[in-house]
Amino acid sequence: MLRKCRYSVAMVMLMAATACGGRSSPRTAPDDPFATTPQSGLPMASLAGQSALLLPAGGLVVGDSGNALPEVAARRVALLEYANAVVDTAVRRDAREVRWFGLAEQRRVARGAPTLSLDPDHFSTAHLVDRRVEYVADPLRAQLRTLAGLTNARLAVAPAAIRVTLAGGGGLVADIVWAAVDVRVGTVVARGRASGLPAPTAEAAIANAAARLVAR
Repeated sequence: MLRKCRYSVAMVMLMAATACGGRSSPRTAPDDPFATTPQSGLPMASLAGQSALLLPAGGLVVGDSGNALPEVAARRVALLEYANAVVDTAVRRDAREVRWFGLAEQRRVARGAPTLSLDPDHFSTAHLVDRRVEYVADPLRAQLRTLAGLTNARLAVAPAAIRVTLAGGGGLVADIVWAAVDVRVGTVVARGRASGLPAPTAEAAIANAAARLVAR
């Protein structure tokens, strides 16, 4: 139930932001994080040689005002789980100079310290998609600080929001807005957007975007 609630809250926020992006008003247009976040890969200069937490995806936006893509929206929860897996695979493959603590490692650490009541699967990362957010809000800030103390991680990377839309030439395309956080002080140190090539399925589109997280 907690996971469903997290997804629901993320969806309300993200879908509202995306809807604003389709309007002509200059006041609301900047609220679309997929339009205002520049394309950029992870900050490897800061990550290299460090231990980093890889956090769960914050939310999934499906379609836009012109194309709702209901068949994709019906699989939102499964696609978020898939996204967590392919992002984990991509960063381990393409950023081997980083010691990654993904969800599997975080779960093991949490089980080893049950009195701390850490549940990495339910860390709420959706608010990090907003470019105006410079500091991580509690309870996530406290959770990251605690987990960092157990793993010696200095940074955390969150795929804060993922969007799947209809590609111009057919197929589907995905964008991932990510945020990198200094877990010691709770500040967002970098934010960017990875855009993938068009693909025939939502899964393939998300995998293509994940492959762009680490700049080559």
